[in-house]
Amino acid sequence: MKKYLLLCKEETKVYGSKGSETREQYEKDFKTELIENFLKKLRVQENLTQEQLAEIMKIDKSYI
Repeated sequence: MKKYLLLCKEETKVYGSKGSETREQYEKDFKTELIENFLKKLRVQENLTQEQLAEIMKIDKSYI
């Protein structure tokens, strides 16, 4: 828990307080990166190409 609090303090120093425009953008980018990493790990684990995953998800490959 102590490490988490330290991280929160550092994030506030660098990106501003929660609710600030800079912090909101940082959190949005962070969440996007988490989703990207999860999808890549899952795709590789299932031995799928980006094209195959896009087809399964019914989206354009450029979104993968």
